[in-house]
Amino acid sequence: MGSTMYTIGIDVGGTFTDGFLMDELGTMVSAKTQSTQEDLAIGVRECVSLLAKQINLLPRDLLKNTHLFSHGTTVVVNALLQYRGVKTGLITTKGFKNHLVMMRVGRGAGLPESELRDMNRVVRPTPIVPLSLTEEVTERVDREGKVVVPLDHDDARKAIDKLVRQQVKAIGVSLLWSFKNSSHEKRVRDLIEESHPEIFVTTSSELVPVSGEYERTATTVLNCYVSPMLTKYLRRLENYLRKNGLNRDPLIMQSLGGVLPFSEACGRGVSALMSGPAGGVVGSNYLAKLLGYKNVITTDMGGTSFDVGVIIDNAPLLAPSAYSPRSGPHIVRYSLLLPMIDITSIGSGGGSVVSIEDGEVKIGPRSAGSRPGPACYNRGGIEATVTDADLALGYISSKSFLGGMMRLSKRKAITSLKETIADPFGIDVFDAAKGIWKVTNSQASDLIRNVTVGRGLDPHDFTLFAFGGAGPIHCTSYGAELGMSIIIPQLAPQYSAFGVAISDLKQTFSFSDYMRSPFEPERIESSFTKLEIRARKEGRAWGLADSEIRLFRSIDMRYRAQTNSLTVPAPPGAVTSKTIRSILMRFQELYESRYGKGTAYAEAGTELTNFRIDVLGTRQRPQLKKFDVDGPDPSRALKGKREALVEADDNLGMTAIYDAKKLRAGNIVSGPSVIESEGTSVVVPPSQSLLVDQYLNFHIDRNGDD
Repeated sequence: MGSTMYTIGIDVGGTFTDGFLMDELGTMVSAKTQSTQEDLAIGVRECVSLLAKQINLLPRDLLKNTHLFSHGTTVVVNALLQYRGVKTGLITTKGFKNHLVMMRVGRGAGLPESELRDMNRVVRPTPIVPLSLTEEVTERVDREGKVVVPLDHDDARKAIDKLVRQQVKAIGVSLLWSFKNSSHEKRVRDLIEESHPEIFVTTSSELVPVSGEYERTATTVLNCYVSPMLTKYLRRLENYLRKNGLNRDPLIMQSLGGVLPFSEACGRGVSALMSGPAGGVVGSNYLAKLLGYKNVITTDMGGTSFDVGVIIDNAPLLAPSAYSPRSGPHIVRYSLLLPMIDITSIGSGGGSVVSIEDGEVKIGPRSAGSRPGPACYNRGGIEATVTDADLALGYISSKSFLGGMMRLSKRKAITSLKETIADPFGIDVFDAAKGIWKVTNSQASDLIRNVTVGRGLDPHDFTLFAFGGAGPIHCTSYGAELGMSIIIPQLAPQYSAFGVAISDLKQTFSFSDYMRSPFEPERIESSFTKLEIRARKEGRAWGLADSEIRLFRSIDMRYRAQTNSLTVPAPPGAVTSKTIRSILMRFQELYESRYGKGTAYAEAGTELTNFRIDVLGTRQRPQLKKFDVDGPDPSRALKGKREALVEADDNLGMTAIYDAKKLRAGNIVSGPSVIESEGTSVVVPPSQSLLVDQYLNFHIDRNGDD
């Protein structure tokens, strides 16, 4: 078996680290271990060891025969959320020192509507770069890219020295209109590297050469803030992998939905913000194509959060206006100018802490994490969590959690529920757990409504994919509330790791060139040509021949006088008037698919803001194994019965328990029942039934009739 080649995906979450392994024949194994927040690389190593053990190999022998090793991680987003990045300085154009502090739309950027109702209480976010670490240099480039005021080199050296004396570890350089002419930024970067090569440097013209002064600067300094930490982590992890036999470049997942080599990702840490959640969306799109679904809502409920993504026509939606000033995606309330898959999250996962606020049960956003974790983990945690409620309701087994690797304490779970919810409300523990269950599911369905109905989309037009450790436990409730058909992937507990493993190499290159209709085909073609030169260079750096490099064009477009843009695919080949007409038609279709039929208004005229080329390096990946249909009878998988919440009469009742490993293609499991796998449980209510497909995924249609 040692000569077999393997594909490995590892996803580090806030609570668990998940592993996925597939061989050339499509045989898959998975693993789950607790994330080690003190050093996330430890959890990765433990996960690799568990994967190796399952196929009777030593970790060294497994890695030696691994031809693809891909990784998703929370290192970047956690560093930002917890303000644990490196001390960062900023060099900007003289007279523009305050724009990062002033922000684009004031102190309320990135906050939910509920927190904007009383602006008197809203304060600006914690500064990533305070004014004391912001320096100005004399220079000026105009909107056409012409040098109006040459760069004052003495100014630049003084600014650099002043920041170094304050012991910054990274410096961002963001000068006015640098995306039109990057010469001044490049010279400042050279001056830093000549005198202080130990300092990490990011120039805005290299990272995000697009319009939007504030957003471009914010993205640049955030990249400086997190990249040194990501670099340290990836180098430590790569050192372990190399020493233990891996002879291929390890890859890391990007927020855009593709992977990059560790070496390249180190300089673009901010691109890995949504590294883990993006893997789940990519994996869902892969499976959706395989099963013949075009429109999918992805729901990932892990230990810390509930993440929702949208796939339309087998294309994951990107965050609104990713390259548009004023309304790009936000992180720690700073706006970003980076393309990323549109993933909306709330702090509502299995490990989310339950509390009482203003007389109501509140789920999250704080998580118990992996240590101490939920009270039922029996590791010192005393606060009730969603997992404690799920255990009390009979949906999780205290003996077979994580395949029996971890024993849960039902007594501790009940104690936490009693003290946190039951006693304050004067109710019994069962009713407290039931209340937590309902609030959790309502929060999930509300979020799905926001990303569908709130955008003019009908949930009935989509199939719901549910994964993560807690997703399959709750999805039949929040999916039924929305009237959606549900698919639970075979590897649901490790599904983001699966998505990371099967992702292609991907990088994006952008260029700002504002145009109003009517458009000049030659000017559009020129913008794309400039980008394609850079994209082909990137593909060659990956070791691809020109014939293997795949380029995809797109344009950010909006109706005149609007601030929100949509990214519209553009066909390959020379740009003609016919090409422009087809792009405009596609823009209208995408606009109405996002905002509702009839919302497009072509009469207003159209504006082009940014051009983009995505370069894709498709990787050879093994195919999922397809199994013969065995028949509807699932009795061989029946483990027994235990008490669990039966939603039909809202009470506890004896419920059939099935072993997921023993279910076969074609089996139909009727509710009420619970299907247990090593990393999760699937709850099948009395009104529904579940069908196992030929890839061992679980299907539950909206009517419960399979």
